[in-house]
Amino acid sequence: MQFPHHHLLLLVLALATTTPLLPAHALPAPNNTGTSTPPPAAPVCTSGGFTIPTATDTGKAVLTNWTGAAGRCGGLGGGAAVAGSTTGTSDQIAGLLDSCGGLTRAWIASWNSDTYGGNPLYTMKRTDGVAGAGVYVDLTGAMEIAVVCAKW
Repeated sequence: MQFPHHHLLLLVLALATTTPLLPAHALPAPNNTGTSTPPPAAPVCTSGGFTIPTATDTGKAVLTNWTGAAGRCGGLGGGAAVAGSTTGTSDQIAGLLDSCGGLTRAWIASWNSDTYGGNPLYTMKRTDGVAGAGVYVDLTGAMEIAVVCAKW
């Protein structure tokens, strides 16, 4: 639908007169009722016997390369070490990755007790909608990712 130019001008004038623009200093003050928005919930980085180390100031997972993974777990105390994953714990660890800030991968020590020659192993949450996580090798061990720890 086309409007004659004089109708468009009238429409613009009508909008301009019914919607005044105020300078920022003339705007009403925000409604300060003394209530505040609660901070977002801290990620949950513990599930059963598994823990992902977190930063004390943010509660977010601490990222490390493979060389630093054992130290991160040892820092938890109580004999904590890099956790192994199994077919029986894969879903639990995938859930832990989710609840700990939506992580997608983390270092693990073994898969079904196999360390694959001591190579750096990590678990990665499945992205195809199926529960669980896959296990992969990072030959360099250089990725900066979280680590799953367990107390033995």
